[in-house]
Amino acid sequence: MIGAYQIEARIGSGASGEVWRGRREGHVVAIKFMTDQPDPSGKYRRSLQAEVEALSVLRHPNIPRLYDADLEAERPYVVMQYVEGESLDRLIGSGGIFSVPLKQRVDALAQIGSALMAVHRQGIIHRDIKPGNIRGVTRPFLLDFSVAIRRAEVTAETQHIGTSLYMPPLGEALDEHSDYFAFGLVVYEVLFGRHALHGGDKMPATLDETRRLTTLQLRQGNWFRPTQLEALEMPGDLQGVNRGRLEALLARALGPRESRWPDPASFIQAVRETVLADENLPYVETVRAPIFNPLPSPVARPDTADGVAENVETAHPEQPARAQVFSRWVMVAVLVFSLVWLFIMSRYPL
Repeated sequence: MIGAYQIEARIGSGASGEVWRGRREGHVVAIKFMTDQPDPSGKYRRSLQAEVEALSVLRHPNIPRLYDADLEAERPYVVMQYVEGESLDRLIGSGGIFSVPLKQRVDALAQIGSALMAVHRQGIIHRDIKPGNIRGVTRPFLLDFSVAIRRAEVTAETQHIGTSLYMPPLGEALDEHSDYFAFGLVVYEVLFGRHALHGGDKMPATLDETRRLTTLQLRQGNWFRPTQLEALEMPGDLQGVNRGRLEALLARALGPRESRWPDPASFIQAVRETVLADENLPYVETVRAPIFNPLPSPVARPDTADGVAENVETAHPEQPARAQVFSRWVMVAVLVFSLVWLFIMSRYPL
């Protein structure tokens, strides 16, 4: 027991603490405890405090409700709405995201976009928009406000907080547009099952190195552009999409901050109209995961930094190499031809 809550099972953990499923008078809740590790700088307590402050003012159907908190307890905790379902990073990593119909995926993105706009209307920057902080598909929830900050409190020292793979290019100020940039990456990942900019085994080890690579990839136009993907790299439910139009929408989301979409709602509406357009309707029920090719390495000098990246990229299932796939198709074609030839010779001997 903790206070009036019965503790049932641990459902997640991270560097700053862990989350347990609890119950009070038959009502299921999520209880987030601060880590029991030493906290001489107070950063773990500040993370919990940030979550309490954000959730106490946010009211949205896709943001969990705050029920209770005790930051003075021996082990401080926050009680919030229990959210069911898998996180998007797990669905993407397992390939299960492609068992979710395309329209439902777009609807989920629209709901998260609406939640993000509600966050910004309260003057709060989330700072950690990524698939791992979105849970559920039918009614998805935007989670983890432990690094959220009020816009008025942003300083030069707060510019380097977040998950490196979803942070904007170096030199950008931290505001709504940095959240929108991360949201654009999430949209790409939910549609294509891969990160738009980063992939493969040779990932940068530090936050600053990752952001430098992001900056370089975008400057060189070296990302997984839909118009440059091979047929097998396209998900089955996007086979008929207008690739040029979809690429233009995504490029705007990931482009210079001054020309990005003004809000997630307009971005997702444009995506919806594109992926559910008439030319793609015959394919929207096709369930086929893409087979990934790696990105070519950008031209960049080696660099070092001392900020450790907080998260690694979403782990994707292994896929056969393109050469292997081609060879298999050639073998199948030769076998079929041989069988047909034998059948013809048996029926019509020379």
